[in-house]
Amino acid sequence: MAAKKQKILCLCNGVSEKDILLILKRGAKNLEDVKKFTGAATGCGRCKSETEAIVEHFKKRKPIDLQTNIDF
Repeated sequence: MAAKKQKILCLCNGVSEKDILLILKRGAKNLEDVKKFTGAATGCGRCKSETEAIVEHFKKRKPIDLQTNIDF
């Protein structure tokens, strides 16, 4: 079976939707954290609204206290 292709969200920095979800699961709390650790939404800005929507959706879906924290 073929592996599922990752949706590249940030073309400038090669950041996939999976990368963003992974950093959120590891404790990123907002768009600024995601930008810092992935580089998404730091280039041309075309992916900013979609990246922000993923962050907001994740925050509503998964309580922060159940996440594993990463060092900032």
